[in-house]
Amino acid sequence: MATQSIGGYEVVHTLGQGAAGAVHLVRRPETGERFAMKVLHPEEAEKPSTQNRFVREAVVLKKLHHPNIVKFVECGIDDDELFIVMELVECGSLKSALKNYGKFPWRTAVKVAGQISEGLAHAHAAGVIHRDLKPANVFLSNDGRVKIGDFGLARDLGRHRLTLEAAAIGTCRYMAPEQIRCEDPLTGSVDLYALGAILYQMIVGEPMFNGASHTEVFDAHLSSPPPRLAEHAADCPPELDKLVSSLVSKAPAGRPADAKAVAKELLAILKSGGGKDAPLPDGRPQSDGASKSKETVEDISLEMISDSTKFDTTL
Repeated sequence: MATQSIGGYEVVHTLGQGAAGAVHLVRRPETGERFAMKVLHPEEAEKPSTQNRFVREAVVLKKLHHPNIVKFVECGIDDDELFIVMELVECGSLKSALKNYGKFPWRTAVKVAGQISEGLAHAHAAGVIHRDLKPANVFLSNDGRVKIGDFGLARDLGRHRLTLEAAAIGTCRYMAPEQIRCEDPLTGSVDLYALGAILYQMIVGEPMFNGASHTEVFDAHLSSPPPRLAEHAADCPPELDKLVSSLVSKAPAGRPADAKAVAKELLAILKSGGGKDAPLPDGRPQSDGASKSKETVEDISLEMISDSTKFDTTL
């Protein structure tokens, strides 16, 4: 059977499929280097909204260069297939890690959040708001790096605004109230709100708000008081509880000034918060067929996340 080739890259196997396209693990024949390739289905490429989102991701990724953001390689068209080639992040998504392990020790969660905040600081400084930050769009590398990906809903404040659907865009469990209300202009504060919701979920093991429908979750983000981290994770430092509460403030003015400030505060908490690195609480994988020993859990939760006590707060 002949090897499938797209844009001069050999397709090794498919990493994932969606309604709009697929993500393949591809190989550059000349060098043997491996990458991830996102391909838009030809019928989807005919839809302006889908095409705009795809092209927007390529444009945004091309201008962002940071260790905590998935690296852009190239984009192109091959036989009516639009594709983006980017670095391969080997260890999967934060969503998968949470599915497998349930929740993280607070120190591990802070390390992950610190690297996310660094990536956000770089993106915001470049005029880019992600607008769809969630565990499925955060990836774990085998060198211990945490990387933000999927900038398909990002807004580049330096370019002409692209018209999107009238409805709020993003993922309901992590959307800031002003994003749900479709306020314009949005700021990087919506990404900080999402980061707070992700940090809460990493430590507690459950989303900040749940509901039987998107409407119920939206209503909770708009009007329900956020649950306090300290009520569900008694070992967390009070400073961390306070930071998470500020990140998920209903009003942008109540949130930290920027992602750089969040990175600095997370670093301070990590250095002074006490406690010790430990396996994931309960040490029980949450997905079928994922049987992890205590030692493996420790490796993934702590050693795979690089020594983030050194994450850069000078951005």
